[in-house]
Amino acid sequence: MMKARRRLSDLAACLRGSPPPDVDWLGIIEDANRCLVTPTLAVRLRPETCPEDVAAYLRLIFERNAARNTRLQGQLDEVAFCLNAAGIVPTLIKGAAWLRASPPERIGERMLTDLDILVPAEDVDPAMQALVAIGFRTDSEVGEAQHHFKADLFRSSDAAMVDLHVRPPGPARLHPPTRLSAHSHAFGDAGMIVNLPDSTSRAFHILVHDLLHDGDFWVGRIDLRHLVDLDTLSLESDFDWDRIEDWMRAPLDRIALATQCVALSALLGTRVPESLLTMRRARLQHVRRMLQLDYPYLCPIFTAATILVHGKRIVYPDPTGASLPKTRQKRPPLRSRISRFRKIWSKIDTGKV
Repeated sequence: MMKARRRLSDLAACLRGSPPPDVDWLGIIEDANRCLVTPTLAVRLRPETCPEDVAAYLRLIFERNAARNTRLQGQLDEVAFCLNAAGIVPTLIKGAAWLRASPPERIGERMLTDLDILVPAEDVDPAMQALVAIGFRTDSEVGEAQHHFKADLFRSSDAAMVDLHVRPPGPARLHPPTRLSAHSHAFGDAGMIVNLPDSTSRAFHILVHDLLHDGDFWVGRIDLRHLVDLDTLSLESDFDWDRIEDWMRAPLDRIALATQCVALSALLGTRVPESLLTMRRARLQHVRRMLQLDYPYLCPIFTAATILVHGKRIVYPDPTGASLPKTRQKRPPLRSRISRFRKIWSKIDTGKV
């Protein structure tokens, strides 16, 4: 049986448009489906580089996904119209931002699992009331320590849930209150206006969400779909790696960022800052991530080692979301550290890649 590390490398090569000569197409399709990148593969892989039945299957998935995303776009417009009527202009983040920013010919290129929208904290209760008035129901509400999130909302007739946020996911220290609005612009017309973050902010949200909020840095996971998102965003004219480096300049954040950049360069050939590629700890983390694909039993061992090495670098946020000066950063109470480590440990799984 082909090792998982080789299968990931082969799929990444196909996403670069250059499949290996001895590629296992059945395995490629299986892994692409599992990683939610099948419609992306349909766009990035030229038909002449794969068997005819594979090309036909990829076209079918792209068309079906385009139909679903068209439904999601209509759902997103309805939500925006409803919130605008209540005097609220939502900000779209993650997949929802991609959906609204993409031209019609690319509507089927990415698979979405939900629609993430953000409203100011003072508007969250009126937003909930407005959405409930058009038929949305609450699936789950904010949990302990999830200060960025209000609720998952759904309707049985819709293609996906709506996740209502008050700020982007991740440590509050990385999301100062005015940053998002300063790097977003209004999009739409009368009756349907949303705020769209620029490409740098969208990439930053993905990085922080995966590496720190979901704990991928700690447990060594790779979200291939989001790596493809970062690769695509890095080609936008307004994308700026320097700004992301500035926003993630704390020691732990920089190591996590560099780890993702090493993966981007190694798997997708993305152009990233050379200074991040040469960080020894980041390169070791990438070796660890790839190794535990083949040997999943190493994941708890590597996770424990990562916590031991980097745990002291965890910076707990000021509740206001502002970054604390180094002189005010104190080691959190033992109970808080144990709670954080238990949360990281509970996320150990091998299903994300």
